[in-house]
Amino acid sequence: MLLAHWHYGAMYSVSLRRASLFAASLLTLAACAHFEPRPLQPETIAEKYDALSLNDYELRVFLQANAPQLAEPWPRPWWDLPALTLAAFHFNTDLRLARAQWQTAEATVAAAGMRANPSLTLAPTYNVDAQSGTSPWLPGVSVDIPIETAGKRRLRIGKAEHLAEAARLNFIGAAWQVRSELRSALIELTAAQRRLSLLQDQLRVQQRIADLLQQRFDLGAASAAELSPARVAITRLQLDLTEAERQQTDAQSNLARALGVPLHALTGVSLNFALDPAPALDAAQSRRLALQYRADIAAGLAEYAASESDLQTEIAKQYPDLHLGPAYEWDQGESKWSLGIGFELPLNRNRGGIAQAEAQREESAARFHALEAGVIAQIDQASATHHLATDQLTRARTLHEALANDIARQEVRLRAGDIDQLEYQTAKLEAAVSAVAVLDIETQAARAAGALEDAIQQPLAALDALK
Repeated sequence: MLLAHWHYGAMYSVSLRRASLFAASLLTLAACAHFEPRPLQPETIAEKYDALSLNDYELRVFLQANAPQLAEPWPRPWWDLPALTLAAFHFNTDLRLARAQWQTAEATVAAAGMRANPSLTLAPTYNVDAQSGTSPWLPGVSVDIPIETAGKRRLRIGKAEHLAEAARLNFIGAAWQVRSELRSALIELTAAQRRLSLLQDQLRVQQRIADLLQQRFDLGAASAAELSPARVAITRLQLDLTEAERQQTDAQSNLARALGVPLHALTGVSLNFALDPAPALDAAQSRRLALQYRADIAAGLAEYAASESDLQTEIAKQYPDLHLGPAYEWDQGESKWSLGIGFELPLNRNRGGIAQAEAQREESAARFHALEAGVIAQIDQASATHHLATDQLTRARTLHEALANDIARQEVRLRAGDIDQLEYQTAKLEAAVSAVAVLDIETQAARAAGALEDAIQQPLAALDALK
């Protein structure tokens, strides 16, 4: 009877362990993540894109959260660079991609911190010489518990954190690129619109001169050689007007693309943007600002730090990880326990992995040196171009002011009868041509200021919206 009770208790204990193992397996499966399909529908995406507008409610919510002063009144009566920059942060798909890449890098940090799971091995054994009345099956189970040594997990997390920081900085750089494209499009659009207006004024004056010469030609007071240049000038101005219209259309398309909205979303939108040459900066100050603010410089340093962490990890791999292997076997009513300790024999000392990591660190250093040299060259060129453009603009404005003042004097002389209408219109034409020339130089100066801004990458005024 005692033996029967013992067998019953042993069998009950085994059944209980099996039930516990089964229950643990069910709980593990219940805690697993499950795949949820999210298919992309190109037609739906296109419809949503086509419906985007600068009057969107979601855009207003975004502005209220990040810059409340830009959300009132709504819809906005006009849009300037700061407001359009935030709108681009909301709509632009390139920036959305950079944000997703940053989030992927953040997820990599969590993945790098995960410890290796232990493994469970079921090892049932069959005893062909089992005694009669006893089960020939000997249930056995073993567990493998990996233990990382030499701080490998910490180094792996450090590398992932450096790469995540580089991804964050690349996101900031992408935001700056969006603003840069937006500013460039506004410069071109503003210049095209003003050029169109100035050319129309110039065409009216040129047409008036041609009419006056035609009257003189009809009266025999002017020759065909005098009339012909005026007519040719009208034809050229008409072609210039056509080109200015094309440039305006292209600039509107570029502006819509930088914002991340369809072209028709800009219909009826009033823009407020001035061609600002910006104050001049010396090269030393520009370099200092660039090294302080450029996101790609900071990202390059983060990537180099990641390569150093990778090298430290490969060096740590010289020290093998441990594997604890407790095991249990129920042998004919006897419980047998064992404990194994396993590790790799570091015969090659991981020389190949270390050499590769060292080469990658050198490559990362060389890449950063090339980046910094390129940034310095970009700053020097942008600074010199900006200085030259601002000097040219100063001289052009001085000349134009002199011609504009001359028109007032010519008008007084016209009223006094000292000059005729043709001479007066010729003075106006000179001033109109000068105005177009000043606009061209203003545009060049604004582009140069934008290039210098891109070289420095000073913090965006709305940087908090990127968090």
